[in-house]
Amino acid sequence: MKQTIIGVVVFVLGFLLLTFATVFSLFFAVTMLIAGPFLKKMLQKRRDKKAQNEEKEIHSFHQTNSIHAENTHTGTIIDGDFKEITKKSSE
Repeated sequence: MKQTIIGVVVFVLGFLLLTFATVFSLFFAVTMLIAGPFLKKMLQKRRDKKAQNEEKEIHSFHQTNSIHAENTHTGTIIDGDFKEITKKSSE
């Protein structure tokens, strides 16, 4: 008789835990379906803001470095080709 009562209690607890897990997973799935577009929009805004900040940093870096740096480039570059300008020693 004692084993039968324990078996019924275990069966009921197992059923309740399985039901709880199912309800919890369904709740989580519905929550993610609702929140998905909002999260995507938020992440896109963050990506755009980060890209703008990086673009501003690159632009300011080029501005500050182009003012102070001397242009030492003396070759002519056209479509990736270059014209050799180094003096060759006559042998």
